[in-house]
Amino acid sequence: MRSILWRVYILYLRLRPVRTSVRAVYYCHRKLRQRILRAYGAEIGEDSRIHGPMMIIGDFHDFSGLHLGLHTHVGSDSLFDLSAAIRIGNRVTISPRCSLLTHVNVGQSALQKIYPPVRASISIEDDAYLGTGVTVLHGVTIGKCAVVAAGALVRDDVSPHTLVAGVPAKLVKTLATSAG
Repeated sequence: MRSILWRVYILYLRLRPVRTSVRAVYYCHRKLRQRILRAYGAEIGEDSRIHGPMMIIGDFHDFSGLHLGLHTHVGSDSLFDLSAAIRIGNRVTISPRCSLLTHVNVGQSALQKIYPPVRASISIEDDAYLGTGVTVLHGVTIGKCAVVAAGALVRDDVSPHTLVAGVPAKLVKTLATSAG
């Protein structure tokens, strides 16, 4: 019965502006959240879990910029900026309160001469782990089997099989390659 109601609800959302579906994704049941995201073009792999609430922001018309691999976990209270694509590989864990930000825009202030708007995708490769409260900025690639410690600010690419921590994130150590 719930499945039928969810289908009707998604049909209703498809008739509304995309911002209505963004609000629906925020608090709904995790299985309904995945159905809504898929209905609007997101690619979500088998056995992936997206816990809520989940905030989606950005300049977009659907969720087609979101790609989650197989067996991926997204923790609660996460923020995804879909101004550019976010590609997340297989078996990735994104802990609660992580932010993936694909653009910077200081608005109409005089700062725009110094900091023009920038938009770039984020890529998180297979088997990576992001600790609680990590912020990943635009244009970053996090390598395979990389670990980002809780609270880190990632503004540069993270090499595969490494542990980074801090603000900004810096290399702490290289991990054994037998993990992946």
